Amino acid sequence: MIPGPRVSDSGCVYWRESRLLLLPWKWDPILRRSLLMLGLVIAFGTSGYTMIEGWDPWRSFFFTIVTLTTVGYGDGGISTRGEHFTALVMLGGIATASYCLAQIVQFITHRALRPEKRIMNQINRLSGHHIVCGAGRIGQRIIQRLEAEGHVVVTIDTDADVVERLRDRGLPALRGDATTDGALHDAGIERAATLAAVTPSDAGNAMICLSAHAIAPHLRLIARAEEESSTPKLRRAGATSVLSPTVYGGDGIAEFMARPCVAEMMYGRTGACDEGEQTIRFFEFPVADDCLYAGQSIREIGSANPRIAIIGLRRGSGIVEMRPESDQRLDGGDTLLVVGHPGDFVELRSATAA
Repeated sequence: MIPGPRVSDSGCVYWRESRLLLLPWKWDPILRRSLLMLGLVIAFGTSGYTMIEGWDPWRSFFFTIVTLTTVGYGDGGISTRGEHFTALVMLGGIATASYCLAQIVQFITHRALRPEKRIMNQINRLSGHHIVCGAGRIGQRIIQRLEAEGHVVVTIDTDADVVERLRDRGLPALRGDATTDGALHDAGIERAATLAAVTPSDAGNAMICLSAHAIAPHLRLIARAEEESSTPKLRRAGATSVLSPTVYGGDGIAEFMARPCVAEMMYGRTGACDEGEQTIRFFEFPVADDCLYAGQSIREIGSANPRIAIIGLRRGSGIVEMRPESDQRLDGGDTLLVVGHPGDFVELRSATAA
């Protein structure tokens, strides 16, 4: 059974390319046509020998394959009518089968030698995805977290081995320089939801933000800063948010030292928010005009999802209301800010995605 689509927290529905390859109607037209023609030739030969010679289906199929592959195991004791039919299969069937096999081999070879085209076709179908520039230790962690929550991530990195490992996991990854406009265009920056510049170089991250902001001014940009002095420069380069691993990690350790119970509830005992741990998470759920919760009040949504707490409401105008009144109703374009365990958001995620 083929699993269904994955619904992200933003309500976008995505299919893995590996799942798409399991569906024959999603295959390349040349491959579909070649396989269909080859199957028809084999079916024609098998049914013909069965009717003319009275053989069982397996022997008819075997003799058809022997004829098409020109192996030549002898005439098999066929009749004169069978010889006439064999001549027909040889004249038309072998040529058709050879053409089909050549097309299939060419398609497989082309696909193996041109993975970039396959990746580009996959990226061109995406919208509302996330772009990660730099797949080092921090970038890998970002990809892992986003993938676990059902988001689609396009990665840009200069290391061919890193890119190949990501592709082996079925993830769209591009080898290139993320500071160039061409690499960002290839990653579908015009259709992306966010971009994270997390290379080890602050100067490189600034260049990525400058290029991305020039191409997509309204795109949310998150930048990594190794040096605290780089934070204002990255903001001037267009970064919406700038995070320092040193500051972030130090604050996290301080939380475990000063408030261990709260820290474990938020981040787990390891600070990694592992799936197996019952950690508290903050989530946001955009409300579309056709969402099931559009027009409903905070009280109605809370009653339908008693295990979560609604802590804020961001209006379409950008105004954030903390602890909104229970009689307030949601409009299209609003965003719910909630807190709870990850498993408690399944129903809310489905409703907002719908």
